[in-house]
Amino acid sequence: MVCAGNSSEYCGGPNRLSLYNYTQTLPTSLSAGSGGTGSIAPVTTGLQGNWSYAGCYVDNVNGRILGNELDNASTTVESCIANCASQNYTIAGIEYSTQCCE
Repeated sequence: MVCAGNSSEYCGGPNRLSLYNYTQTLPTSLSAGSGGTGSIAPVTTGLQGNWSYAGCYVDNVNGRILGNELDNASTTVESCIANCASQNYTIAGIEYSTQCCE
């Protein structure tokens, strides 16, 4: 789904997380989902600090992958990463266009 705060970015989808990480490799046990197509793409450049796009993952197969959730109608990739970085999290996930999970 496109981000509620920026329709040119993807922000996950129903039970799908767009994940970003801070200088770490994600465990391979996460189940990767399919990416989107068309002119809208995940944000892979211009991210603050050492954050990078990690992929799209299935959520809620065995419970929620990430515990804390912030719902905001103006969520963007950048605002989610900024929120997670301010709390010293190293993973940021965006789901259902408005949910920032860390």
